[in-house]
Amino acid sequence: MKKKLSVLGIDIAKQVFHLVGMDAHGPIVVRKRLYRAQVMEFIAQLPPTFIGMEACGGAHYWARRFREPGHESKLMAPQFVAPYRTANKNDLRDAEGRSDDTPHDALCGCQVGGTARAASVAPGAGAADEGADGAAQ
Repeated sequence: MKKKLSVLGIDIAKQVFHLVGMDAHGPIVVRKRLYRAQVMEFIAQLPPTFIGMEACGGAHYWARRFREPGHESKLMAPQFVAPYRTANKNDLRDAEGRSDDTPHDALCGCQVGGTARAASVAPGAGAADEGADGAAQ
């Protein structure tokens, strides 16, 4: 009987990504080490899944890419992932911490940056030119 993957934690890097997947009950059902070129091919084969990653500049790009085939992406600040890590820090344990943290802590997430806002901001205009609601002043 094949277990259904419900949460996927991903540790992203320049070339090698570590993925750890859990089913709805919590046990780890998948541990993978993939190169950058293999990631989207693997993700596209999965049913809609909740994907958690540590927030960084590259994570916003990957979160948008993972949403294309219908997955839900969540970015988490590093300080909220650290308590879920089970032992010494390495890429695989970081991915496990993200998959464990993802379903529990909806308030610790970061909003995924989109290309719509980047296109709407005029060249040379920065965040200092915007009010609290994001409108230019």
